[in-house]
Amino acid sequence: MIKHLLLPCLFLFWFVFSLNAQVETLLKAGNEKLLSRNFDGAIQDFNKILVATPGNVDALCGRAEAKFYLTNYAEAMKDAEQAAGLDANCARAFVLMGDVLFSQKDYLKALKSYMDAAQLPNPPAQALVGKAKVMNQIGNPKESYRLLDEAIQLEPANAEYYYARGMLNNSKEKYAKALLDYDKAISLKPKFNLFRSEEHTSELQSRQYL
Repeated sequence: MIKHLLLPCLFLFWFVFSLNAQVETLLKAGNEKLLSRNFDGAIQDFNKILVATPGNVDALCGRAEAKFYLTNYAEAMKDAEQAAGLDANCARAFVLMGDVLFSQKDYLKALKSYMDAAQLPNPPAQALVGKAKVMNQIGNPKESYRLLDEAIQLEPANAEYYYARGMLNNSKEKYAKALLDYDKAISLKPKFNLFRSEEHTSELQSRQYL
C-alpha cells in the first residue's frame, strides 16, 4: 500500500515544484519587460502565470501595471481590485488603483487608495509619491514637497522621485532646485526615459536660472 502511494506523492511533489519554478521564471521575465517598457510582452508572461495559478497576486499587479501604461484603465483597475481582494495587505494593488483613479482625475478616490496603501505594514514609497501628486493637484504643494522628500529618503536611488520633485520645483519657478533634481535623476539612470527633463534642463540653462 505504501509503495502504491509513494509514486503519486512523488509525482505531485515534482509537479508543484516544477510549476513554482516556472511561475518564478515567468514572473521575473514579466517584471523585466515592465522595466524595459515592453508592456505587451509583460502581459503575455503574466497571462501564462494566471492560467496556471489564477490567484497569483504578483502577476495580477504586474498585469495591472502593464495595462495601466497602455492606458487600458478599466482592465488595469479590474486586475488591481482583484489583487487587493485576494491580499488586503498588498500595497502595490492599492497604489495601482490610485494611479488609475488619478489618471481619470478622480483625485479624492485616488488619495484614499494611496492612503490605504500607506497605512499598510511596510508601505512602499510609491504610496507617498501618489499622495504627493494628489496634494499638488488639489493645491497643497507644501505637503507635496514633504511627501516627495520622504519618498526620496526611503528610496534615494529612485530616479523617478527626483524627476517628480524637479517637475514640482519647475512648476513653482524654483528653477535652480529643479535643475538639481533633473541632473540627479539622469545621473542615477541615464537610460531612463527622461528626455523631458533634458529638455527642461536645456531650457532652464538657456534662461540662465542657475
